Amino acid sequence: MLFNNFELEDLYNSYEKAYSFSFSTACLNPLSIHQVLSLYEEKDQEFLLKDLLNLELDYSSKYGLEEFYSALENIYNQYSKLKFLSTSGAAEAIILLFSSLFTLGDSLIVQKPIYPSLYKIPEGLGCKVIDWDFKWAEDFKLNLESLKKIISKNPEVKALVINNPNNPCGYCFNEFELKELINILNGRYLIGDEVFRDICLKPIPAVANLYEKGISISDVSKSYGLQGLRVGWIATQDEKIIEKCLSQKSYFSLRTSILSEKIAALALNKREILLENSKILIKRGLDKIYDNPDVIKLTHNGTACKHASSSNENTEIEDHKQSQASFLSEASIDLPQGSFGGLSMLAKLNSNKNNLKSLADENAENKDYQQSSVENFFQELLEQGIFILPGKVFGIKYSEYFRLSVLRIP
Repeated sequence: MLFNNFELEDLYNSYEKAYSFSFSTACLNPLSIHQVLSLYEEKDQEFLLKDLLNLELDYSSKYGLEEFYSALENIYNQYSKLKFLSTSGAAEAIILLFSSLFTLGDSLIVQKPIYPSLYKIPEGLGCKVIDWDFKWAEDFKLNLESLKKIISKNPEVKALVINNPNNPCGYCFNEFELKELINILNGRYLIGDEVFRDICLKPIPAVANLYEKGISISDVSKSYGLQGLRVGWIATQDEKIIEKCLSQKSYFSLRTSILSEKIAALALNKREILLENSKILIKRGLDKIYDNPDVIKLTHNGTACKHASSSNENTEIEDHKQSQASFLSEASIDLPQGSFGGLSMLAKLNSNKNNLKSLADENAENKDYQQSSVENFFQELLEQGIFILPGKVFGIKYSEYFRLSVLRIP
């Protein structure tokens, strides 16, 4: 194994103490243990707390805590054919799958853009990664013909890897499209990173439910605000895959934290309440930033946004606390107009319409300038305590863009 630097996570690590608000965060606001317990009736909370306090901090079973698995069965509608493996976040699930199923020289198709570990890990294992590009200029529209051509030219391909909903572009494969992918794959693996699936505004099925060679990856971080627990899972109909991953897990985390699994199970048993509240916040955030804006204005503590419409009618949106945050930076942006599940999207700086000092040269229109404009925009916002994620961390071809997330829009 030989892995290159993980630019996305390295960027977060480098600046985690340099900002007070992020417009690119891919997780919901974190819950406290108290908030998890408060999902239950008051008469049950004392019992549940006592149960937690009396929990012996031993190893969990090799597959994971039984009550955690029961909660997972409910998520997948008690689909009887599914097998599960608890992992230390989706991050471990990804490396377990690739190291278990593929070896040096194997070929995989990976949807692009996508969360980097979904192609960097197989590359690090010596696999051949073939890009299936979704283009910003085409609103990331699905092109099945291009996938067919890739497989026709590379019949040795063993799997297709997708992110559904996609991070960072927001595209959602619906059930019909997933079944089309399955037909095209013709017995090859379909690996779906589905960490945002539960909060997708358009319900979509898990690939593990649809296909005997489908493998679903998920966690409690993105959709549930429990990122500190570091709990994820693999779901598949193929028990042999679970056994292979379990063998690899002995070299990584060995076991998932029993305390984390316990708290995760408590939250997942009340998932309907959590998801209903989360989707209200997501829909509100999406409405604020996706109504064909020409200008996005960001304030220093992230509690208010202003948008200027194409008719130059200004509308001010304040958060529920009516914060009086001062205006600090703005930029003209373009957003793809395709059909999305919300959550996140790739925004493009419009270098012809802005008032940023770093973009003052009106004659600079080449790509190198546009890429440096995003870097300058990133640095300028960071000075004000605001973080955005430059698109270059998803690949050099996305250097003109930045990820804009709706998960914490006030």
